[in-house]
Amino acid sequence: MKRHILFTIVSLFCNVPLFAQLTSIELDIKNVKNAEVKVRVPVNQSAFDGNQKQVNLTSSGYLKIELNENETGPLTIEVLGKKALFYTQKGDKIKLSIDTANKTMPFKFNGNNAAGQQFLTERFLPKGRYFSVPMYEGYYAYILDSNAVDMEKKIKEKHLADLQTSQKLYTEKKIDSVFYSYLKTSSDYLYAGITAEAIRNHLRKFRELKDRNLHSGKLPSDFEELWKRTYQQYPPQSLLATQTIWINDYYFTYLNSYKCFLMENKGEIPPISHENEDLIRISATIKTEFPSKTAEFVHAQSLYSLGIEKRFQSAIIQWFADFKQQFPNSRYSSYIQPYVNDAVAFSDKAKANYTPQETIIENYNQINTLKELTDKLKGQTIFIDTWATWCPPCKAQFQYNKELKTFLKKNNVAMIYISIDEDKYDQRWKEMIKYYELEGFHVRANKELMANLDQLIWDGKRYIVPTYIIIDKQGNIVEKNALYPSHKAELYAQIEKYL
Repeated sequence: MKRHILFTIVSLFCNVPLFAQLTSIELDIKNVKNAEVKVRVPVNQSAFDGNQKQVNLTSSGYLKIELNENETGPLTIEVLGKKALFYTQKGDKIKLSIDTANKTMPFKFNGNNAAGQQFLTERFLPKGRYFSVPMYEGYYAYILDSNAVDMEKKIKEKHLADLQTSQKLYTEKKIDSVFYSYLKTSSDYLYAGITAEAIRNHLRKFRELKDRNLHSGKLPSDFEELWKRTYQQYPPQSLLATQTIWINDYYFTYLNSYKCFLMENKGEIPPISHENEDLIRISATIKTEFPSKTAEFVHAQSLYSLGIEKRFQSAIIQWFADFKQQFPNSRYSSYIQPYVNDAVAFSDKAKANYTPQETIIENYNQINTLKELTDKLKGQTIFIDTWATWCPPCKAQFQYNKELKTFLKKNNVAMIYISIDEDKYDQRWKEMIKYYELEGFHVRANKELMANLDQLIWDGKRYIVPTYIIIDKQGNIVEKNALYPSHKAELYAQIEKYL
């Protein structure tokens, strides 16, 4: 059994000459019979998100993964929501035991740099439901700091503590010099990312206060200076940075927030309200500011991230064409191409007419409450899908619409889609209705309807999408957190209670 699994995993990851020195990772996963193991493998030794494999675990719980030299670097493995982070080098032999029943310390590493691998997993991966350490800590840990000096001091203390842990591991010969260097670089860019994200959130906070006439909206000079100094000390253009686990958040803040902030300081208007123009700006920034090898990675990671969001911006088609011309032999291209194909298909379908079953409600921008909306269909049970064009989980549920439509039509249940997109995404919202063949009634919520939904459905805690709602024939909200379409029969049974 083990031999069979070994062959399967090796064939998925390796295409190397005979007798090449491979890196091996052996997994022993306890307390699980059948599960899916997700593995994200580096490309060009970088932390690229696109090279992800999924392997079904058998009852033995044993897997062996072998990697060629190009696939060494930062690698993540996830099983049943538990994620481990490795930094692998050529010829490493690493063993990892995962006890899925252990909620506090499920991982035990053995082999090359085992103590360092343990530290990477425990410090550099997010806790709970949060998917990004910089985005989580950059908001919740520092949003209440009133000045940059205090905030920087607290961040530096944590940074220094991690550096001291790394130094101790190296001094005690528990990690080698290459691994130590990687830990230092990872720590540097993790805290640079936290700092940049914290300042971005302060800027957003001040601008929200300006909208309520409570602040000038201007970022205080001490935060502005810290932002500038962070990017100077830890430049996004560094090739070493491409190997660090959270570098993509750092690129996002730099390209989307900081560069626009600098434009505004010069009296220029960044094209953020015109999405395709903004993508052209980002692509040009990467091309002019980043050295070739780093630029290849940043272009690729940006294109892949845009692709998996499925916003289908037309600009990514030309961006990818430029990328292939600049990097004709790039290993990243094959991971991006399918998403560009989707964007081309979307562009073609967006030109079609709406079907009679795809109805945008007249004067939808004047509907201010959920009651105003549902009163138009009073006497029918209503199933409501709240979604957004930028929300991948929302769009992932559309694959179950065929069966859902059959059930709703059979039982005379009305379908309403409420988009929470901003005004600048109005055209894309209308195009996605056609692309995903969303039969039903459609509105895009204005500020008043959003506020009403926030109170009625989300209890004043701001929106969560997707959210599904059931309204009975009398117009009452009977389920404000209904099951997802992917639950199929369970959802249908939930709706049937109100027919």
